[in-house]
Amino acid sequence: MLFISATNTNAGKTTCARLLAKYCNACGVKTILLKPIETGVNDAINHSSDAHL
Repeated sequence: MLFISATNTNAGKTTCARLLAKYCNACGVKTILLKPIETGVNDAINHSSDAHL
């Protein structure tokens, strides 16, 4: 398991995770990506009620 974290929003965590998973898959390592928390959302109208939790 690998946990990617940063101290700021828009720091490239998702992009880094996506590229790392792509590389691992190319090397034959099976990967599953999960983004359990989203921060930095300004417009709650376009998000589900689960986002308010």
